[in-house]
Amino acid sequence: MQTIFPRAGAKLVRLNDIQKIVNTIGYIEGSGDKIPIFLKELGFDVVQLKDEDLSNGNLDAYDVIIAGIRAYNTNKRMIVYQDKLMEYVNSGGTYLVQ
Repeated sequence: MQTIFPRAGAKLVRLNDIQKIVNTIGYIEGSGDKIPIFLKELGFDVVQLKDEDLSNGNLDAYDVIIAGIRAYNTNKRMIVYQDKLMEYVNSGGTYLVQ
């Protein structure tokens, strides 16, 4: 039996003029996650949120909060922060989970 893989390709598009609607991103680290690096390269201000930020900090300082790849699987304390994150959302904040 022979497996034949078709030729794969991807088109790269240069992003010269990104129009940002958010400036400050709070980022909760996930598993082996490089997204914060890429967001910084695109010109966003990314703050890596630590346990103390999530438990005691003012989340309203962020335009959006992003939970990194598999953050709920790799950080057992995420369930503790869930209520605070939902308060942030109920106050008009945007919370993205990967």
